[in-house]
Amino acid sequence: MEELILESNLSENMAIEEYLSHSVIQYGLAQHKNDTPEKVFCSCKSKQGVLLGAAMGTKTLNVLFISHIFVEDSHRSKGIGSVLLASMEQKAKELACSVIRLNTFNHLSHSFYTKNGYNETTRIDSYMNGFDLIYYDKHLC
Repeated sequence: MEELILESNLSENMAIEEYLSHSVIQYGLAQHKNDTPEKVFCSCKSKQGVLLGAAMGTKTLNVLFISHIFVEDSHRSKGIGSVLLASMEQKAKELACSVIRLNTFNHLSHSFYTKNGYNETTRIDSYMNGFDLIYYDKHLC
């Protein structure tokens, strides 16, 4: 058997991240022939071009998984998050997705997601450091 070296150092971490991301996607593609994951993005900027918030996700098969959504603290509670979700929903429909999924550790965002039509599907209590992991989905018509 070939000798194995188990190590990781900071200079290699980016290459390891790229390797893992690529390898996992390629493995998944082999399981779901005829489908290529597609990255989906949207952002909201001020008239001056300052980024106020953004969202990103990945479309695979008929699902758009929103991996990140963020609005700057100074611009929260102004409807920007809802606009970002609506934009992602529109993109999902254009890509023939029937459902959007996301998760969060932030229990404070529960009312935000439910207000925007998302349903809590799973909750793992005290997932990490006392934070719950909450999964949501929204079926698109």
